[in-house]
Amino acid sequence: MCKSNNFSHLLVAAISFWSVSAFSCPVPVYRYGLERWQPDFFQVYFLYDKQIPPEDQKALDALENSPEGKPLSVNLRVFKSDVSDKGKIDTEAKLILETFKPDKFPYAVVDFPSSARIKAPLWKGRLTPEISRLLVDSPARREVARRILSGECAVWIFVESGNKDKDGPISEKLSAELKIAETDLNARNRSEGANEPPPGFAENVMNLPVKTSILRVGRNDPSEKMFMEMLSVIAPEKMDNKNLPAAIPVFARGRMLDVFTGKDIGKENVDSVMNFLVGKCSCEVKAMNPGNDLLMAVDWGGMIYGNLVIDEVLPPLKGIGELADNPAEKTVIKPKVKKTPVIREESRSNIPSLITMLVASVISALILSFLFTKLMNKK
Repeated sequence: MCKSNNFSHLLVAAISFWSVSAFSCPVPVYRYGLERWQPDFFQVYFLYDKQIPPEDQKALDALENSPEGKPLSVNLRVFKSDVSDKGKIDTEAKLILETFKPDKFPYAVVDFPSSARIKAPLWKGRLTPEISRLLVDSPARREVARRILSGECAVWIFVESGNKDKDGPISEKLSAELKIAETDLNARNRSEGANEPPPGFAENVMNLPVKTSILRVGRNDPSEKMFMEMLSVIAPEKMDNKNLPAAIPVFARGRMLDVFTGKDIGKENVDSVMNFLVGKCSCEVKAMNPGNDLLMAVDWGGMIYGNLVIDEVLPPLKGIGELADNPAEKTVIKPKVKKTPVIREESRSNIPSLITMLVASVISALILSFLFTKLMNKK
């Protein structure tokens, strides 16, 4: 009896492994995410009484347009509600009135995407043009986008504590571990040899060099105020400890994987993150992968042209200002002559992936049911 049970357990494990590995996408997670995962949308609920004052309208415009008046490509939706007519107030506006009890209007609440399952708002109060600009954009987020679009598999945001005696050694340790991980993963990829990419991906997508970097950000930098607030709401237990630096790996189209602080910034977590990002995308549905999308004003799809190669930099980000404050740090843009995007709108759909996963699950369930019945009959 024991032998039979052990065999059945092994059989279940084997079939489970087969059902995942047989239908997994061989493209690395970071690259699959960059090409296929659309950023989830944040929501702004804007409550006003009869009319929107001119200054508040400017604040709303700043959420969707650059200072030059050009439309921003930002993962944000704005919903307006006139609270003067109580009979026409929508459900969300009623909930805001009951929860926050604002005594003055206009009043705005910025919520995280529903997929994040974060109940606390990113921000609430009366919007100003400055607050709106800081919500959707900042130098650090621009630089993260630039590096990812230049070919890096992830950018590690290093939030400084302000204590040089702590920040320096931990930053150096992180840098050293990332270099080791890069070397090991590149060596592994070379040993495995070239692989054919799945349909719809660039020819070199399976053989891109692994590259990552650290971006240091001051916790009290005024231009990053809203960005720091965003991180604090996502991971309050970690970000609220301001005496320790934090490391946050960001990949794909601005997806934050996790927050590591203090002693957790080391080899074990670096290896875990890097192996996940460079490993095969076993689950193509973004919501079933770890992480949270950040609010960023980046036209991700519009920035990806031709074959993305590490040594070749894509066109600059549009509509979000300069990419770096220091001209010497700006990347020379060398777009390819070929302008046909590798990623087409129709190829971004996850429907084929979902169908494949569903078929695999049904087949696995039928096989398990059949084998279980056989085992029970023998008993």
